[in-house]
Amino acid sequence: MAKPKVIEMLTKFLAEMCGVMTVVFFGCMGCTDHPNQPTGLIYHGFTFAMAIMFVVHIFDCVSGAHFNPAITISAIINKKLNTTMAAIYMAGQLLGGFIGYGLLKLAIPKSYMPGSFCVTKVNADLTLLQGTFIEMFATAALIVIVCGFWDHRNKQGNASLPLKLGFGILSLALATGHWTGCSLNPARSFGPALWNQDFEGHWVYWIGPMAGGAIGGSIYRFVFYKEPTEERREIPLEELTALK
Repeated sequence: MAKPKVIEMLTKFLAEMCGVMTVVFFGCMGCTDHPNQPTGLIYHGFTFAMAIMFVVHIFDCVSGAHFNPAITISAIINKKLNTTMAAIYMAGQLLGGFIGYGLLKLAIPKSYMPGSFCVTKVNADLTLLQGTFIEMFATAALIVIVCGFWDHRNKQGNASLPLKLGFGILSLALATGHWTGCSLNPARSFGPALWNQDFEGHWVYWIGPMAGGAIGGSIYRFVFYKEPTEERREIPLEELTALK
């Protein structure tokens, strides 16, 4: 039985919310400075990438597993989502980031979350414009990866989507993490910034990823994408005879 439209919209909203909540909770937990826990960019990158990997595996069949307003913007451009559903997705994503960080504050002693813990910041050696460019370029690369999965010509390779996406994000994290924290996602940056009331340079993590989402989505749609063609099936002579 098909779900009523309102129930289906609510289900997708909850999927997007739970996905971002899970990524922020476990991703930021992996960034805590515990004496028995490894630290550093490689460890942090793996933590976030693996968290994204398993939530994509869980929720891809429910909402398409965007978990990122930049991906949702590209979904509009690629005609995967209408603007109403896009707004619902983004609301769920932002709420998920807020709840995920809030649950982390409940779960972990305050001493392990000092200052503006897990708030994405641009490296002091960069200008905010340079940080914006890095976030934009890296997000555009991520979006092209996602659009490749959406492409009907690539559907046979989608069984391993979580694994491929996880390693794609890991690659981007290792490349850009030291410079911008590799957010690529306003929902990931919004929750920690709001809880800590630290919005210094926060606009970078909106303008960069959202511009990257629009650019990457447009490049794939208008340069690489090809509309599916209808396959004509030749009717066997026996069927034609039967029709007569």
